[in-house]
Amino acid sequence: MKIFRPKKNSKEISNFLLNLRNKKYVRANSLNNKLIKIKDHENWLDSYFKNKKNKIFIIKINKKFIGYLRLQQKYNSYDASWAILNKFKGKKIITKYLRKITKNSKHSYKATIREKNIASIKAASNAGFKIKKKIKSLVYMYK
Repeated sequence: MKIFRPKKNSKEISNFLLNLRNKKYVRANSLNNKLIKIKDHENWLDSYFKNKKNKIFIIKINKKFIGYLRLQQKYNSYDASWAILNKFKGKKIITKYLRKITKNSKHSYKATIREKNIASIKAASNAGFKIKKKIKSLVYMYK
């Protein structure tokens, strides 16, 4: 298993991200739980890669993509988000790589997680994030 940071968009990466993001179990835990249209996704991903401060990491096992982690710069910190294929959940993969990509103490990191998404709250907590506040059904975690 390894993680890599693509420097530019590709059809393979775009398709994987869109397919994973549109899975019902991923949408159920996302802040925006609507299906993403291909054109909207392509436009978003192109603009995401244009901003060099944004970072996306793809997790691979045996040449197959299994998940992603994203850091999007917002003001002086990074918003973190992630998703992984169902069959790889519960294996502490997200925790391992979230800890790795947020180890730079020069930056601060934030994750906004649905309160019912216990797995992501645990992953963020085990990666060093602390709960700062809960508003309505959202948990705000910082590192």
